[in-house]
Amino acid sequence: MPVVYYSTLISVAYGHNAKDSALDGQVIRAKQLEEIAAK
Repeated sequence: MPVVYYSTLISVAYGHNAKDSALDGQVIRAKQLEEIAAK
């Protein structure tokens, strides 16, 4: 189960992409969150 920081979730919620939200630094990939960030 991926653990995602609250600040990362907020960043995606405000429309930032996966790179700007630092999703590439996750130890366990949050695939569904990456898909949302890609939209």
